[in-house]
Amino acid sequence: MFSKVDGLLNRCRRGMVAVLGAVVLAVAPAAQADLIGLYEFNGNLNNSITGPGALGDLELAPMTNGTRQVVDGRLQWSDITFEGGLNLKLGGISGGMTEYSIGIVFTLMVEELGYNKILDFANLTDDSGLYKFTGSIMAYPYSAFAGNNINEGTQVTMVFTRTPASFTIYVEGSPAATDSYGNTLAVSGSNGAIWFFTDDRGRSEFAKAGFIEEIRIWNTALSEEEARAAFAHIPEPSA
Repeated sequence: MFSKVDGLLNRCRRGMVAVLGAVVLAVAPAAQADLIGLYEFNGNLNNSITGPGALGDLELAPMTNGTRQVVDGRLQWSDITFEGGLNLKLGGISGGMTEYSIGIVFTLMVEELGYNKILDFANLTDDSGLYKFTGSIMAYPYSAFAGNNINEGTQVTMVFTRTPASFTIYVEGSPAATDSYGNTLAVSGSNGAIWFFTDDRGRSEFAKAGFIEEIRIWNTALSEEEARAAFAHIPEPSA
């Protein structure tokens, strides 16, 4: 027979389950960042990531000077003297992105003495973005500088993370610069685009030669631990 004592015990059990559930929810880890772009330059400019949420393929805008080619697992360019630089574009980002991370492994071989644009998020409509400037990575228009002694011929592993409130630049796995801002450095526009090593409006602020070994893009801002391991080996899918 069901007694008052049994009813009390059942209520206690339900209460303990609810409390335990709340504790589990409270300590549940944050969702892991999803890799939505992986560009390894294995003979093409394709994104190796497929499925829902994946970004499109890279494309090289037409140019009339210089040499650009995918060879030996990297995209390299040389002898570019005008037309804004490499002119490498990742377009079709519907609605833009306000939170993301971009990782690049690159080497600049022939630079301008001043600014050399690395990333443009505004579809080449203004000067904002990331630059190589006097041996460091600079977020313009902010006074955030990352790394030092980054010279011509130096391989650089950089990760840039952005949230709606702040950004961080990691160089060789270390958080070298962080800042807060208003609404810049977001991938903007209804049909947003990211440009790599291309100056807005075709100015001269670009590296005339260099190469990119890999680009990775995530759908959220990586943590410091994730940024350190951003270019860890990705196992091949099992057969």
